[in-house]
Amino acid sequence: MKLIYIIIGIMFINALQLSSAEKITFKDAVERALLRNHSIKMAKVTTRIAENNVSPGNAGMLPRIDVNGGYNYSNTDLFINLVTGQRIEQSGNVSKTVNGGVQLSWTILDDLGMFINYEKLKELKNKSDIEFKISIDNTVRDIAKAYYNLILLDKNLDVLNESILLSSKRIERLKNRQEYGGATGVEILRAQVDLNTDSANFKRAQINFNNTVRLLQFLLGEKFSSEIEIDSTVNLNAKKDLQEYRDLARKTNNLILQQVKSKQITELDYKLIKTTFMPKLNFTLGYNFNRSDADAGFILVNQSYGLNSGLNLSWNIFDGQKSTIQAENSKMLAEINNITIDMVSTQIDMAVINNYESLQEKMNIHKMDIDNLNAAEQNYLRTKELYDMGQITSVELREAQLNLNRSKLRINESLIDAKLSEVELNILAGTLNYQ
Repeated sequence: MKLIYIIIGIMFINALQLSSAEKITFKDAVERALLRNHSIKMAKVTTRIAENNVSPGNAGMLPRIDVNGGYNYSNTDLFINLVTGQRIEQSGNVSKTVNGGVQLSWTILDDLGMFINYEKLKELKNKSDIEFKISIDNTVRDIAKAYYNLILLDKNLDVLNESILLSSKRIERLKNRQEYGGATGVEILRAQVDLNTDSANFKRAQINFNNTVRLLQFLLGEKFSSEIEIDSTVNLNAKKDLQEYRDLARKTNNLILQQVKSKQITELDYKLIKTTFMPKLNFTLGYNFNRSDADAGFILVNQSYGLNSGLNLSWNIFDGQKSTIQAENSKMLAEINNITIDMVSTQIDMAVINNYESLQEKMNIHKMDIDNLNAAEQNYLRTKELYDMGQITSVELREAQLNLNRSKLRINESLIDAKLSEVELNILAGTLNYQ
């Protein structure tokens, strides 16, 4: 009996530790990840970069203003021999030059290329938003696997704990029987081996549980801690029919929307290439100041300043067919985009069908596992009665116990398996809920 009390004490301590830990739901886990998950944080920064790029200036719609200035100093020896025979010779001749100016340049005609480029920047930003949602979808998948596997492992630990208790009670009964000659030492050793096996299975499950806790905490972007408790309630809520899920996926699936956005950007690239066939008109306006001073020479002071402006027309009428080839390639890329959209749409549709049908079958399997559990419980109770009356051996009792354990484990596994299929189905259709 002492062993039983020790095991019960350990289970009680574990229960107290869990009850003191913060309890989180799947919804809580996802909301925490949206704030702290490392992948989502990086995706947010990428989205801000794309948003920051959307500006008229970045698209070339605004003028460019440059300011320049300079100062030069020289100290030289001067020697000049004129045709008139006059000679000028001076050492330490100092000359200074000062210049400065401001220049404005502005492309005022490029066949709407700047407007097309601005539209492309906006579409790149929209694509970045979709890719951010894809990053969230992938993170939610990982969280769902860790979260519901943690529930599975927690439920399995309860089953294994119960198995340890049953094996311990079995040893105690055998020891009591041995005192009256109703059990042999071999039976006790066999029961001890079974208890050791149950204990080892529990420890393995505990290791997996602890590792999964840390994985979940990593996905949530939180510090590693042994104190975490999750809501073990698992409800299956797939209430839509298959066609509804398929229709929703075609409209809202982020992977499909990403490919559609890529096609739109490719079409804008084609329009940008077409603008290279048309003339461009640039306007310039500037103000310049220049002054030179010298101690000797023909010009002692030279100063100029004032405004300057101009229009520059450029038209590339032949570039070795480089632009033509780029335009043709852009058309073919658009064709590839159409094929990719069709391929991804078909893949998503197939995934929706597979997950929906799998969910239905897994729910049926779960119902059968529940029925099997009822039968296993009745079988164990009947076997225990026969064992207590001495009509069967402890080996048969152990087999009934293992069947009961397997039935309980299968129920847990089929429930979590069905829930993960439901989560994936809702991610594909863009209808994820947190139940």
